[in-house]
This record gives sequence, structure tokens and C-alpha cells, in this order.
Amino acid sequence: MKKLGRREMPSGHNPSDFTYKGRPAKDQGDFGTDVGIADACCVNQFGEANNSKHYHGGVVQASDGSWWCYFEWGRVKPGKSWEGVSWTGNSQDFQFYQCSGEAEARSEFSKQMAKKNTKRLERKTISGVTVWAGKAGKDGYLVQSLATREKGLPDALTIKDDEGLSAAAPTPKKAKTRKAKTPTQTFQPQVLKLAQDLVGGVKTYTRALSKASGVTPTLSAINQVRDQLIPAALKRIKVVGADVHSQARDKDLQDISRMTYSLVPRVIPRKGFTDVEAILSSANMLALQQDLDAFESALRNEDFSVETQQTTTTDPNTLLNAQLRWIDPRSDEGRWLAKAFLGMSNNRHGYMGRGNARILNMFAVDRPDRDAKFSAAVAKVAGLRQGRFGLRANLQPKRIDLDGQNSDAYAQAQVIMAIHGTRSVNIAPIMGTNFRLPRSLPGAQITGANFGHGIYFATDWRKSYGYTGHGNAYWASGGQIRGRGFFMFLNDMILGHAYRAPSTGSWGSPPKSCAKCHKPASGGRYTNWGGSGNNYCRCGGPQIASDSVFGVANDSGHRLQNDEHIIFDPNYQRIRYLIEGTL
Repeated sequence: MKKLGRREMPSGHNPSDFTYKGRPAKDQGDFGTDVGIADACCVNQFGEANNSKHYHGGVVQASDGSWWCYFEWGRVKPGKSWEGVSWTGNSQDFQFYQCSGEAEARSEFSKQMAKKNTKRLERKTISGVTVWAGKAGKDGYLVQSLATREKGLPDALTIKDDEGLSAAAPTPKKAKTRKAKTPTQTFQPQVLKLAQDLVGGVKTYTRALSKASGVTPTLSAINQVRDQLIPAALKRIKVVGADVHSQARDKDLQDISRMTYSLVPRVIPRKGFTDVEAILSSANMLALQQDLDAFESALRNEDFSVETQQTTTTDPNTLLNAQLRWIDPRSDEGRWLAKAFLGMSNNRHGYMGRGNARILNMFAVDRPDRDAKFSAAVAKVAGLRQGRFGLRANLQPKRIDLDGQNSDAYAQAQVIMAIHGTRSVNIAPIMGTNFRLPRSLPGAQITGANFGHGIYFATDWRKSYGYTGHGNAYWASGGQIRGRGFFMFLNDMILGHAYRAPSTGSWGSPPKSCAKCHKPASGGRYTNWGGSGNNYCRCGGPQIASDSVFGVANDSGHRLQNDEHIIFDPNYQRIRYLIEGTL
């Protein structure tokens, strides 16, 4: 074997002469004889110790049949390593090893990657989850499971991994540009434009993250973070407590955070993060989960690629997995809806000014499969509650969009109109699947989820605006789509028998409460009457299961400025309208 000098191209060759031979590495130590390409990032991502560095390796064969190892390393910078035959400098160094044949190339690749990976890492079990952490004093590199990649020789950019998207065993694929399929039915131009902008906006957002961080995760990597690492982090947060500075000092939470951000995109500034910024904490947990949803949507809508590609279809129903209808603002329906939406406000948000929003577009939304589940839930709650409620929602417009049958069922189940604001890049993921319950753990409270790990709604559009990331939105930033306004969902939501939250909490389902006064079934309030086995409140009402949680504005236990409504079953809501506006 012969090592060439750093940044030395083999004589008589250019970067496009080399082809990777073998599948991508997917996990730590995965460098067997069938693996031909691996990408890894440095495990140290905290504070002054920040090392936003990557390491890339591959078994490659030149056009003349010769075998080589190729390695590339350096600080993560946006962009590709090679543009045609030109080295961009977006990695610090590269090096070729000339090998006598395939066997030697694979052996040397395996040894070199192991030196950076398993030789410098140790396996830990934290909160029941396997976590790889750096050994003391070592700059270990964690293998990344990538759908596409930014680093490596030009051929690396054509290698794709759709693991997690289908039941079939994944195989590396070469990227292809496909023509967009023309829709077979006629759609309103406003609907066509919306679908293309929403899906295109998700791709633009996730692609920008990928280029800046070098990470385009497979769906399997996304699910590993969702299903294993976030729950493990929540367990540590429950032990450590709500103070973010205490969380940042916790060694186990640091190791979980380092592995999380090796698997999913995160742009690390040159000067690094502070410890509080770097930790996977109660303050940034929801933002991470929203980014995971955006990436999943991008992966599912097309073969995600760092190369510019056309979407495989322009059919809005397929792109959004929903049927949309643009509502003419001059129609009776449009005038009613605009008035109803803008009327849902107490005008308490001084940072927004006193002016009203300007509605740009309104869309009616039908999702037959998910709407049927909502209708079944309405029927169930209506049968249980039969219209008997002591706690009712505020700021409710008069409905003209219900037929007699639905109007009666809605009254029996107390279905309300409720608003959900979110970043524009999360509209398509929610529309295409459904609202996703955030990962939760009783006792581990996260910022933005004051009443537990459910789906949050408001009856004041100004409250919901704070979560859109638009303009001076208070609770979220970024994630906008160029040329579009803010978006909010206007939903039908089952309030039913609501639990009136006396304080904040970390519930995973609505607590039981009194059927008469809605007070909580806790703190010794309930006593057993007459030996019947039923628990009754001191006011005489029975203890029953609740359908939702209601955070009432100005209650002393939490001092909300605006009402909040929380459900814990995605089938307890239906997306009725999508509102686009601007301030």
C-alpha cells in the first residue's frame, strides 16, 4: 500500500474517475467487507471544546480498475467537497491510499475508520438506551446514517439510502432527475401554488440544514432519535430537574445530546455553542421534534437529494395527502370565515400592536381517512357526555358550516373551533400525516408544553401567531417559506368534559376531574360516599375521566394571559381550514 500526500490527486486521474464500492456504514463499528463508504462526525460539540469536524472514508475503484482508499476530513463547512474536478476547500484535507487490490483496500478502510470510531469511543447504557460517548481525552467520531451526503468524491453524492421508508431491505441508489407528473384532474391555481410552495419550502429548509451541517439523516436515524434518544433525555431531565443550567452540567445528558446531534442536522457556529445552547434540554426539545417532522416529510415526498431535482408529482392531493379547496374571500363563505377567524381574539398581545391581521388566503381541508376517525370520536364523546358541560370555551364564532346532524353531535360532544399556529415548514408534515404527540414522560416538563405532552390549541389567533415563526412571533423563529405569509390551522376540536388545570403539569392524558365543578381529582378533594365505590367531590359531583385539559386565562396557578386547550389523542381534532395571513 502507498499513501499519497495530502491533497494529492493520483496521477492521470480526476475526482470523477473514482467509484465507491459497497454500501454505506450505518452504525458504530459497521466497517465490514460489504461496506464501501462511511461518514462520521466528532463527538465533542460543547462550549470551548467544540469540534464541528467530520471524517469521511471510502473504498473506491478508479476507471482503470485500480483500487484505492479515500479519506477526507476537516471542519464542517457548507457545500460540497468537489465541484467537478476542482477541490472546493469545504473540507480541510483529503488523502488517497493506493492498494494492491480490493482486499487490501477494504482492510485498510476498516482499520482507519475503526481508529477514528470504536477505538476512541465507549459504549454506555443511559436510561436504558445504548449511547456512544468519547473516551477521556479522545476526539472520537460517531458514524452517521445518511440518506444523502455532502462530503466525499463526486460519486458519493449519488449514493442514497432510503432505509426506514419501506419494508424492503435498502440498497444504495444513484440519484436520478425525474420529470414531474402532470395532474390528471383540474385544481384551483391557488391550491396548486400552495401545495408546491409548502412541499418545496420543506425541501428548501431541510436542504439548507443539510448543506450547512453535512447531515441528511435516513428515516431510521430520525426514528432512533425520536424513539430512543429523546425518551432517554426526558428521563434524565426528570432526574436532574427543570433548571436548564443543571441539565447542561449533567454528564449523561451531555452524552445523549452529542449522539443526538451526530444523527440529525444541527448547524454549529465556528465559535461553538455555550453549554446551555448545546445540550438537548427542556428548552429546545419541541424545536428538535419539529425539525425531525420536517425531515421525515422531505424524505417521504421524494427521494431526498442535495442535488436539485423536480418533484415526482404536482398533484396537490398526493403532495399534501389532503384535498384542499381555495375559498373566495368575496363569497358568503369567505366573508363569514374571515370574520370568524379575526374575531377570535382578546387583543392582549401588545408586542403585535393593535392592528388586525390581513388574510391572504383561506383553504377548506378534507382528509377523509383522518376525518372519519374524528367523526367516530365525536360520536363516542357525544354518547358519553350528552351535552352536559359546566366549562365552556371562549371566543366561539357562530357556525354556518355545519349540517344539522353534525351540529347536533358537535353540541353533544362540545366540539369547538380552535387554532393551532406552527412554522410554515411544518404545515405540510402535519397535513400529510397528522398532529404528532411530542415524546413525553410524566414529571419531565418541557418548554412550550405547560400542561403536558399533548396537542395545543388556542381560541385567540394572536396567541397562536406566537408559534408561527413569522415576523416578531414570540415562541418560535425561522421555518418560513419565501413569498408566503404565516399559516394557522383552524380546527374542530373535542373539548368535551374538560379538566380545568389548577397549575402547570406534565400530563400524558387528561386527569380525572369532578363532573360538576371540573376541579382535579387530587389533593384529598374526593371522599367515598355511602360505600358505593364511587368517588365524589365535596360539591357532590362524581369523579370522571376528562376529554381534554383547559388552561383558563388568569387562573392563579399558572397565570396564562389566554386560554389554552390540550388534547392527547390526534383523533380528537379535525383540520377544518388553513388560514394564511400577514401583519
